[in-house]
Amino acid sequence: MDRRNFLKSVGAFSISMAALGHGGGNRRPEKYNIIFIMADDLGPDELGCYGSDEMKTPCIDELAQGGTFFNTAYVTPVCQPSRVLVMTGRYGFRTKHYNMGDRPGGPSNVEPEINFLETEPTFGQLLQKQGYKTAMAGKWQLIGYTPRWVPKAGFDEYCIWSIPYNEGYGSRQINPGGRLSPAGSRYFHPSIEQNGKMLKTKPDDYGPDIYADFLIDFMKRHKTDPFMLYYSMCLPHTPLGPTPDHPDLPVKNHISMLRYKVEYMDKLVGRITKAVDDLGLREKTIIIFGSDNGTEWRGKNTPTERGARVPLVFNCPGLLKRKGAINALTDYTDLLATFVDIAGGKLPDEYEFDGKSLMPVLTGKTKHHRKWIFSFMGQFRILRTDDYLLEMECDDYEGDFYYCKDKYNFSEYENVTDSDDPVHIASRQEFDNILKDLPRPDLSVNQRIWFIRYLERYNPDFDYERVYPQKLRDNPDLEGSQRA
Repeated sequence: MDRRNFLKSVGAFSISMAALGHGGGNRRPEKYNIIFIMADDLGPDELGCYGSDEMKTPCIDELAQGGTFFNTAYVTPVCQPSRVLVMTGRYGFRTKHYNMGDRPGGPSNVEPEINFLETEPTFGQLLQKQGYKTAMAGKWQLIGYTPRWVPKAGFDEYCIWSIPYNEGYGSRQINPGGRLSPAGSRYFHPSIEQNGKMLKTKPDDYGPDIYADFLIDFMKRHKTDPFMLYYSMCLPHTPLGPTPDHPDLPVKNHISMLRYKVEYMDKLVGRITKAVDDLGLREKTIIIFGSDNGTEWRGKNTPTERGARVPLVFNCPGLLKRKGAINALTDYTDLLATFVDIAGGKLPDEYEFDGKSLMPVLTGKTKHHRKWIFSFMGQFRILRTDDYLLEMECDDYEGDFYYCKDKYNFSEYENVTDSDDPVHIASRQEFDNILKDLPRPDLSVNQRIWFIRYLERYNPDFDYERVYPQKLRDNPDLEGSQRA
């Protein structure tokens, strides 16, 4: 071989090795796109990949089986604090969002108290700094009742359900029995604000379709840029009833009606996935599917694993190993750290983040991720390790303690709350030591009573009697107050 051909061959070899990168088959382009889809009120048991035979979810199941999905992932058991936790990667005792606004442990729905953007960085802001084009669609429900804060949270464009009813631009939300609420409709004839303007929607327009169309269009316009899409779905939250695939269904909030919303949600996940494929971006796009809390009637608003445990699916053929279900524990504080890691960035040193990147687990470098995961709601705390679970712990009740060694299905755990086994007793003491660094809000007795009464009304089948303070048992006529 002459010198010229030799140099050509060496150059070609060098270029090919550089393209492969340090990880060999796991090539890492400059920036991976990120699509995070978060359902509203969906526990893992509603998905086929997690064992459901009631719901048909082939699109999400395909992402899960072709990627990685976590058996045990936690958020909070209710919407707003979950969304703040996802945005910031920090627990409620740092952001002061232990609960929904104007509920015990939650901020007042008055700015600036509720405005976490004044003190907290968000994943949108951090990804913008890494050169990402960012968009959000669907449900905001973080600061007040308007989406005007979305750009400040780090999103270049948005298409958001505008909760207040806007005359002439959408209809009011129809509830079972034909009742109209002050809220704008999230489904048919939706009330939507897009990039500062109200959309003039029609009666046959379906909000979830509009959000998906907006995100697909954003992808097309930014297919040569690294982008991050946050689809905070309205589905499958109540009111349950008609969808474009089943337009004649009655509006009826009952668990038997849930599957129609779940299956339409899955269809939209499939539409977005197909759009990524059609743009030739699948190898360099990480698609993540999750939820904000457990399913209505099956866990939402209960300070238990059933309320906090949600699906979490990752899929990216060009980066993530095909693993299916894994038992590594995670909670949603890990998402911000994972997004920043994917983007090649670094977490700001001036903040203490509670999550850490999932990339070592997702790329197969390790099987274990965290020693424990944490959830909270008002005065209640939930803590989980591989071996044990503590739930419903609060000022007035020491909590229920379960041994769950090698089990990830609540029905298979052993209740060891009153066990005299020294191993269980020592483990419970270890939980108390962890909880010292995970404080709960300082609530008055009246606030604690109000919240317990609220939970009992919301889910009358759950037994809260054992956590009532002595003051309530001695004085059952005591008035509870949201902000006593």
